[in-house]
Amino acid sequence: MSIKKLSSKELIIRGKWILTMSDQGDIKDGAIHISKGKIKNVSLYSDLKQKLPELEIVGDGSGIVIPGLINAHTHFSEALIPGMGSEMTLFEWGREIVTPVSENLNLETAREGTILKVIEMLHSGVTYVNDMFVHSNPNIMASLGVVDGLNHVGIRGCVSYGAEDCTDGVTSMNSLKVDNILEEHQELESSVSENDFLDFRLGIGTLLGQTDRLTKDSIKLCKNNGWKVHTHMLEAREEIVHSVLRWGCRPLQHAQKIG
Repeated sequence: MSIKKLSSKELIIRGKWILTMSDQGDIKDGAIHISKGKIKNVSLYSDLKQKLPELEIVGDGSGIVIPGLINAHTHFSEALIPGMGSEMTLFEWGREIVTPVSENLNLETAREGTILKVIEMLHSGVTYVNDMFVHSNPNIMASLGVVDGLNHVGIRGCVSYGAEDCTDGVTSMNSLKVDNILEEHQELESSVSENDFLDFRLGIGTLLGQTDRLTKDSIKLCKNNGWKVHTHMLEAREEIVHSVLRWGCRPLQHAQKIG
């Protein structure tokens, strides 16, 4: 079933327990009325069935229905390398695993990796995912493959391209042209601008991973278009040391200074 057909469907989801985030608390033998992709009512199954006898029933009344979980930060760019480098420190892993992989990502690996991880998330109760796709392949806009993968499965989410161009930064990505990076941001935003299921953020992989020019131009692009930002702000030991040496202050202080 297509995303549009699914979002326009009207039905009742039935559960032995409905766990809500409202004053209703947990509802035994409850149900949820869904119409056009939105929750219209949460009540006892018997009440909803009586009011809406013609609607399709999903669930046999034995399961537990919970609010959809949100994956607030993930990297589909790492979807096909789970567990690799688990014995390394964060910065060793970034340099020796993530960076080499990012140089070879393309539309196909982005799409297939996204589909794989989204299926895992759905089985875990995740219904919205916030992704930052980090790649340094100069020959293709690989982040667009994430949109194809999300559309294929039909999950809601937010996409971003975690761009870096600083060859002597913490992760030492390929040297990419600033104009090409900004163009990929714009293409990614355009690909979801009319999509009811997907949102966009301008990705900044790490402040230390970007040249000052790229960061400045990215901030300007955000202000001109009213875009929000998705970035990392860990302030781990190595990040603080590199930041003080480069800018004379901690990463968070630098971020506040540059807006």
